[in-house]
Amino acid sequence: MEDSSVLYFRSFRFDPNQKQLTRGRQKINLNGRALEVLLHLLRHQNEIVKKEELLATVWGSSNLEPDN
Repeated sequence: MEDSSVLYFRSFRFDPNQKQLTRGRQKINLNGRALEVLLHLLRHQNEIVKKEELLATVWGSSNLEPDN
């Protein structure tokens, strides 16, 4: 039985509990902030996510420079 927290998009499967992204049987290596960005965007599918919201959620501040 699938965990209800598992998120799907296109041919990908993301398990936030295991912090694991897969496509079919292939594991895709992501870590750190890349995983946090993906998780936030997946949890807000079909919504507009503002840059400030993403920065505050992932980096803890909306006052970061764009290249950080």
